[in-house]
Amino acid sequence: MTRPGNRLRALAANWCCPETMTRVIDPLVADLQREHAEAVRIGRIWKGRRIQVAGWVAFLEVVVLCAADALTSFEGWTPDERKSLTKAVIIAAATTVVITVLLVSRSADDYPKVLLHPSRTRFLFLAPYPFIAGLVLGATLGIVLGLGGRALSRRLAAIAIGLAFVCSAVVFIDVGWVAPAASVAYRMTIGDSDPTPSLGEQSLGGLRRNIRQFTRDPAFASFGFPTAMSFDFHRRIALSFSPLVFTVFALTLAGGVRRRWVLGIAACATFLGYLWLVIVSTPWGLQPWDSWPAYAAAWLPNTMIATLTAISGILRVRRRAVDHHSV
Repeated sequence: MTRPGNRLRALAANWCCPETMTRVIDPLVADLQREHAEAVRIGRIWKGRRIQVAGWVAFLEVVVLCAADALTSFEGWTPDERKSLTKAVIIAAATTVVITVLLVSRSADDYPKVLLHPSRTRFLFLAPYPFIAGLVLGATLGIVLGLGGRALSRRLAAIAIGLAFVCSAVVFIDVGWVAPAASVAYRMTIGDSDPTPSLGEQSLGGLRRNIRQFTRDPAFASFGFPTAMSFDFHRRIALSFSPLVFTVFALTLAGGVRRRWVLGIAACATFLGYLWLVIVSTPWGLQPWDSWPAYAAAWLPNTMIATLTAISGILRVRRRAVDHHSV
């Protein structure tokens, strides 16, 4: 029987250096196995499962820290790796800024024309959601155009995933608190005198409290308020994972296709498809999603990207196997 932590260690061995394995991973796995064995011995099965989950969370933290350390220390880097990473960061940053500015500029004129001199702060209040679109597309294009067309080193892949975790954390804060508050501030800027947050302007904490409260009331449940709030809650969580999902997809794509223009077209087409799914996949309205649970509709776009990533990875492995047998 496989002991908990063995797969974790095998996965870490493919990404971490021997020194990190000795100083960090091996003690982490040993503690995990010891605590899990003790929980099983006394019959606390669920505690053992929680210990396993905690071990994976600790592993992800180590990956992020290793990526941050590798990013801040260029010792041992080849000139090609430095050039590729710099190019990827520049492409990602430029794309993020351009997309954010374009989307904000298209929305900035949507205000009551009775306001002869609207406040320029409206541009800032409109930026949070366009920033997410720019960040996701920027990270994707940065990887496929900056790192694509070459054999990806484990160091570059680890750094990309580590930065994706950071971007996901930024998006989580954005969609959870910054964007809702900015939406209320924008309404107040263009003349609305009611500071009460609407459904899409509530923080994640406020949404959770209202979901619990409205679920208890049959009147609200019959009108679908809990479903709408649950969908908004899960969609925000799903959006916060989008940088990580697209980063893994881009890494799989970049390592399997050599022509960068093909990578760029594929990345943009996938991103547009993702946006389309975000718009149409709701628990009401068009078939077939009108009969789906709120969480299923909210997570459908991420699931589709994860499926494409898996298919791309499988095709890449098969192609390698064919090339190996043909040699």
